[in-house]
Amino acid sequence: MQPSSTHSTNSPRSGFTLIELLVAITIVILLMGIFYVAVIPVLTTGKESQVQSDLTSLGASLGNFKMEFHDLPPSTFTLRESDTGWTNSERAVLRRFWPNYDFSTANAFDANGNGNSTDEITMNGAECMTFFLGGILTVDATDEGNRVPSGFSKNPAAPFSTGGTRVGPFFEFNVDRLVLLDTDSDSSKDDEFKMYTDPLSGGGQPYMYIHNDDYVNPTSALSGSGMTKVYSQNTAEDVFWNAQTYQLISAGSDGVYGTGGVFDPNTADSDLVGSARDPERDNMTNFNRARLAP
Repeated sequence: MQPSSTHSTNSPRSGFTLIELLVAITIVILLMGIFYVAVIPVLTTGKESQVQSDLTSLGASLGNFKMEFHDLPPSTFTLRESDTGWTNSERAVLRRFWPNYDFSTANAFDANGNGNSTDEITMNGAECMTFFLGGILTVDATDEGNRVPSGFSKNPAAPFSTGGTRVGPFFEFNVDRLVLLDTDSDSSKDDEFKMYTDPLSGGGQPYMYIHNDDYVNPTSALSGSGMTKVYSQNTAEDVFWNAQTYQLISAGSDGVYGTGGVFDPNTADSDLVGSARDPERDNMTNFNRARLAP
């Protein structure tokens, strides 16, 4: 007779034990920490390299604009789409670039592409840079994403006309980074022009452009940025970086420009501190290509 054999009747496991779950969670947290420490700085560095490339390309494009029109774009200007009511200073700016501009005939135009020709658009420096490097925007009354730079007409009397032979755009804008913001907080974008954002801070902050004419009083050029000063080299704040040309400023990865003011690359690490100026540490400019401070 064969002895009877006994078999284990253990039931299969139904899931992880609490200890196993805790171990798994701990491993995931550690991996996330490693990813953040190792990968995020690499991604940020890559985007900062893109900012450096943008600043170089924008500088070249501003140079090409100057070659075509014999001067740099202003960093404050009001576009009057009705083509009437230009002030003397506005006429002087237009004649600087288009000496034969016809002020005797109202050639209404749609600069921002929103479907009407009645807007008065007071532009800050970022808006001026997009307008003068890109030209008037193509018209789409319902979808602002379709409003893209189309250059200027070669008609010397009516450069804001549509169609015909064009000059510009002078810069190849990534249209996904052209944004329309309510810079004056009046709940309307009809009096705004598109700005070109950097790739750093989430949706991006616009590259600020300030012509040297506005260095002493940059309020209008820097409107919407929170900055109150351009960058100077001395405590008297009367010797400016890029004194004869312009400053380009990226808000950096934190998306905050700070207030501006004195910048000394030798002491920036200790100077750019405190609630007002700490946000400037990661700013990038066309006169100091790396971050302003480590």
